[in-house]
Amino acid sequence: MQNSTDNYQGNYYSNITPSPRRKRSKWWIPLVIVVSVIGLFVISTIAFFGYIISSLDRTLVTVNDNSVLYFDLSSIPEYELDTPFSFFFNKTPKASFLEITNAIKAAKEDDRIKGIYFEFLSPTSISQAKANELQEALQDFKESGKFIYSYIEVSDENGYFNALPSDSIFIGEETMLLLNGFGITSIFPKGLLDKIGVEFEVVQCEDFKSAGEIYKNKKFSDSARYQEKVLLSQHEENFINAVEKFRKVSKENILSCFNEGLISPNDVINKKLADVIMAQSDVRQFIKNKIEAKSTDKKDDKTEKVAKEDNKKCCPYKTDVASCDEDLISIDRYVQSLNQTQPSEKIIDKNKNIAIIYGNGPIVSERSYELTSGNSQMIVADEFVKYLKEAREDKSINAILLRINSPGGSVIASEAIYQEILKTRKVKPVYASMADVAASGGYYIAMACDTIIAHPRTITGSIGVIAAYQNMEKLAKKLEISIDTISTGNGNPFLLSPFLPLKKDDKNIMTKHVFDTYSRFLTKVAKARNKSYDEIRAVAKGRVWSGEDAYDKGLVDVLGGIDDAIKLLKKRIDVKENKKIKIYMYPNEYHSISNLVDLISNMQTKKNSIENLIIESNMIPQDMQNQLKYSMFLAQLAKTENTLVALPYYPEIK
Repeated sequence: MQNSTDNYQGNYYSNITPSPRRKRSKWWIPLVIVVSVIGLFVISTIAFFGYIISSLDRTLVTVNDNSVLYFDLSSIPEYELDTPFSFFFNKTPKASFLEITNAIKAAKEDDRIKGIYFEFLSPTSISQAKANELQEALQDFKESGKFIYSYIEVSDENGYFNALPSDSIFIGEETMLLLNGFGITSIFPKGLLDKIGVEFEVVQCEDFKSAGEIYKNKKFSDSARYQEKVLLSQHEENFINAVEKFRKVSKENILSCFNEGLISPNDVINKKLADVIMAQSDVRQFIKNKIEAKSTDKKDDKTEKVAKEDNKKCCPYKTDVASCDEDLISIDRYVQSLNQTQPSEKIIDKNKNIAIIYGNGPIVSERSYELTSGNSQMIVADEFVKYLKEAREDKSINAILLRINSPGGSVIASEAIYQEILKTRKVKPVYASMADVAASGGYYIAMACDTIIAHPRTITGSIGVIAAYQNMEKLAKKLEISIDTISTGNGNPFLLSPFLPLKKDDKNIMTKHVFDTYSRFLTKVAKARNKSYDEIRAVAKGRVWSGEDAYDKGLVDVLGGIDDAIKLLKKRIDVKENKKIKIYMYPNEYHSISNLVDLISNMQTKKNSIENLIIESNMIPQDMQNQLKYSMFLAQLAKTENTLVALPYYPEIK
């Protein structure tokens, strides 16, 4: 009965025109627009007032008597911009590497600073180039008779290397010291690419230019393995020599530690790698007692000697760490205090100034989200050229120092910067200071300068060119995607098409283009280094060199750090050695409206991507994250620029 009623109703209504369907209200769209506009206005307002406030003097930092300079060496940035938002979060500007080394020199003569204290609470990411420069500054500091102490909670070779100049090294009861030697890891996705049907056609100029090998091989080539082992051996030798020098531990014992790997606290003491097992809070209290004893001319009952003799007995956690904090001043705040202090006019040469232009990260032609999402710092050609032009046209600047820390990247961007440097050299001296790495495109930039200064531990060279082209013909077939073409029959409109098979003639065209670029690179290096083409080719071939080897091969002029570079530049512009000069930094802080707009724009456009979700997840180790980011950067860059001057890997020795 129910069924017949349903049918009847259906037939009854079938002849009636249905009423129009009511549209859903989209009231939320105007609301979203209004909220977005308000949000952007609030952010812009905050940034604007931050800009205004940060243009004024910050609150003065007071350095108390009997202070200790405190370092947390998780990382040391080459140079980091201060943003307008720092004021609202009461954030102390992060000191640059140059500011840190200068602060150590100032602390040596500063009667308020009684010593330096390092804490290693996590593995560090400081390169040996910076670490060696830091060691030199600390050794000079110790000539003042002031102490240096270190406390290690978690560390590897990089952190331990920085602790070596200490008068005493303290460790905790559960300290993890990982000394297991040095190595380089690289990811080779060749097997995965084969499975999904993606092939890479790679052209590399000579044996050692191996950047494209990660896409065509499943392991290091013999040439790549050889050059990396040379670098690793030099890295290891530098570490062993430093341990022998500061800790008086034999090479044999150090190598036995490498074989053991993770060393227990007691073994660390027994092997003389550290001096005392002591809680972090008690180390701080020990330092405080030491300072108070000296300031009151009283002998401290708990002297360092007693502590060493009693290293088997661990002090209990009975001291409030915060009670000692008033004696510690962080290196960032100390640098801020120095920046707020006007030096005596007697030691300043008012007529001479220099500019330091920092170039950190891969080299690109323009800034884009796809390229910058995995790389926080980059050398963007038009921005770098703008800095060079500003410094060149500023008559108050007498010389320019380029601080280069780059594995290379775009050959087009490198050439643009190269030409601007040559133009600037006609007006005033331009020197290059190589930081951790200045290779391939990084070397391309440096060779344009009057003088190249590299640290012995700098990674440089890699004079070569590569090209990598994706071909997804097999992937298309697997997905049953067909490709058809239409052309006039003239020319080669489908050259290097990613979905068509690569012809032999196409490959020959690609190879010629790459080797022509390589030949021009070699010619420019030969001219810059006053050598013949054949002499440069013999040391090029994409080979990566340490700074000391590059010096022996005639690729750099002087061995030294950034402080040595500044001294040379001062001498060039006739500034006396005992005189200080003003240094202008580029890029500038966010003290211009254009930079402010860029900052807000970057905040608005940042979004989650596959890269952020996969690479930056905690499931992938940090060193693997960096390698993947760099590999993806090269792949993204190759989409627009087939020819690259870049290192084969992100230079990170573990």
